[in-house]
Formats: sequence, structure tokens, C-alpha cells
Amino acid sequence: MKSVKSVILSIAVILGLFFIVTNFQSEQIVNNTTISAEHIKSTGIMRRLFLKSYITAIDDIGDLIILNEAQTSGRLNFVNNSIGYPVMQYRNYSKHDPKTNYYNLVNHTETTTFYPQYWHGYITLYKPLFMLFNITQVRFIMVLGYIMLLGVTFFIAYVRRLNFLYPIIFGQLPFVVPFGVWGLETAPVFYVLMISVLLLCRKNVNYSLTFFFAGFLTAFYDYLTAETIVPAVMLYICYVKRFEFKRLLKLGLLWFAGYSVTMITKWLLVTIFIDKSFIFHVSNLIETTNSLDEGVFAALYNNFDTLLFNRGLAIVFLIALFGIMLWKKAFNLSTLLILSLPIIRIAIMSGHSGTHRLFVCRALVIFIILMISLLRKEFFDVDEKKSSSLCADVACNNK
Repeated sequence: MKSVKSVILSIAVILGLFFIVTNFQSEQIVNNTTISAEHIKSTGIMRRLFLKSYITAIDDIGDLIILNEAQTSGRLNFVNNSIGYPVMQYRNYSKHDPKTNYYNLVNHTETTTFYPQYWHGYITLYKPLFMLFNITQVRFIMVLGYIMLLGVTFFIAYVRRLNFLYPIIFGQLPFVVPFGVWGLETAPVFYVLMISVLLLCRKNVNYSLTFFFAGFLTAFYDYLTAETIVPAVMLYICYVKRFEFKRLLKLGLLWFAGYSVTMITKWLLVTIFIDKSFIFHVSNLIETTNSLDEGVFAALYNNFDTLLFNRGLAIVFLIALFGIMLWKKAFNLSTLLILSLPIIRIAIMSGHSGTHRLFVCRALVIFIILMISLLRKEFFDVDEKKSSSLCADVACNNK
């Protein structure tokens, strides 16, 4: 009962801060976001820093939308500030310039539209930061904050000998930290990921509530970037703790329940207070977002070059990893469940995946980290006997 009250209180505090921040505006926020937006427009969007790979891409167009949200929220009535979210959409920008590695905004068109299908909870973090900093400074703060989260996780893993956390920590350093967290659009889902990992590192964890709460956090702070990495990594941790498949499946469904309830609640609020027909248009919106003429398998194949720097190299790399896992007999229902989540998401959201290949890249990076983590478990002992906290969990995991 105490855990349930803590979750309810945490959700209430998060929502309370959200409604306060979205209805607050200041001249400093407007000035800093305006200067930041003009800087991005003058330099370009979707930068690919190394070998034109999506792994190293920064989606400035998404950050422009966030800047616009920070400018707009607080200027309208309470309802539109909180759940309507008008944003500026940018269209008709020029294609990639190989000399500068930018997609430049030349003679672009700007149209204002409402973006109510997501919560946009990240604004509760970004708006206060924009009172003092511009976008470059905010990005540095986000990276430093994430490195601190990784550092805390490393300290806990070292002290409590939770060796299975090391691949999750170090696997993110090459690409997620310098590129995934640098972008304001993609940073929230990685913050939710590591906060969820830390929640699982507590003693006397209520796993059911933790997974449900993580689903809420993901839906509230992220908007369809690479959300399935959260339950995938959480399930990996539980798998190492010797959870049975049925238990893992139940926890995965609880994460999905937390995610779904949060999203549906937003849709109902928009329907009640803004557009009475919105809930009936959600299915059409989802169908439009997910539709892709080339088909699911073609979408997956065409996104493989986001994983490494070459599609063929990516496929060979994946085949090699699968071969090693088959050799070590690492495939079972539990590992298949864990590894399938990012891929199923890419397949189901095929249209969204085809449009936002940057998000596919982030999901595939975590997919590779998970595969390597599972292989590490097969090649090396997890040293469970030396971890008192892990041994305590194992005794009650499958009750």
C-alpha cells in the first residue's frame, strides 16, 4: 500500500509541475528560445557528423519544435497551454548539403498546428532551463546530467557487484551520450531509461508498480522516439535476476498498461476540453502515421543502414551476433521477448519508422547493446552469489 501511495503521489507531483510550467511564460524564455531557433535555422538541421550516419545525427528540426513549444505555452488559455500544444511546423527545406552535412532551411514554410496526441512532459524540464540558457548550453547540461546518471548507476553496480549493468552503462557511451542525449527531442527517453534502471536497483522493489510507473514516465516525457528501449532494458535486468518467462511477460504488459493509460488519458482530455471528435480521429491518425507503401519488411531492411555506416555491414554484424547467440544457446522465450521489443515496434510503426529513421537508429543501438549484454551473461558469470541484493531478489522473483 505504501508503494502504491508513493506512485500516486509521484504522478500527482509530476502532473502538478507540468500544469504550472506550461501556463508560465517569461521574457527570458522567449528571448533565449528565439535566439536558439534563429541559430538552428541559420546553420541547418539533421546534421550527420561522421560518415553521414544516422547514429551521429542531430535532429534539429525536432528541437525547433520544442523551442516553439517553450515559446508558445503560457501565452494561451489554461486548456490550450496544458493539453493543446500549438507548435510551428517547418516544411520545404532544402536537401542534404554534402559539404556542410546539413539539411539547410532555405525558403522554408512555417505553419502553426496543434500537436495534442502527446503529453510533451519534457517541457517541464526545458522551459526552466531556457530562462537562463540557450539551446547549446541546455544541450551541454542534458549531456552532463546524463553522464551523472550513468555515474550513479556505475557506482551502484560497483558497490553491489551488479555486473550485468556494465554493458548498459558503457554501451551507451560511444553514441547515445554524445548524440542521442545532445538532441532535446531524443534525450527524454534515455533519461527515463536510466531512471527506470535506478528504480530497479532499489532494495525491496515492487516490480509491478515500477514497470507501470516506468510506462507512465515514458508516455509522459517521450513522444514516439525509441520508447521500447525502456521496457526492453528493464526486462533484461529482470531476466538476469532469473525471472521466469511468464513473470517477464506480465511485467512487460504492466509497462504497456502504464504507457497506454497515460496516452489514452491525454486523448480523452483533448476530446473533452478541445475537440469533441478528437478521440474518433485517433485511429485515423495512427493509421496515417503507420502507413508505408513499401511494407514492413522493406521498412526494416531500408533502416538497417542506420545501425552502422553501411546496410550490408549492419546485416553481417547482426547475423554474426545471432550466430554467436545460437552457438551459446542463448535464445529462449525470455531472450526472444526482450530482443523482439525494439524490432516489433519498428515493424508495427512502419510508417513512423520510415519517416523518422533517427529514432530507428536509437532503438537498434539499444537492441545491439541488449544482444551483447545477453551474450556477456553467457560467456561470463554474473557473480550472483556475491551480490546480496540480487540473491535476495531471486528468492521471491517468481512467486
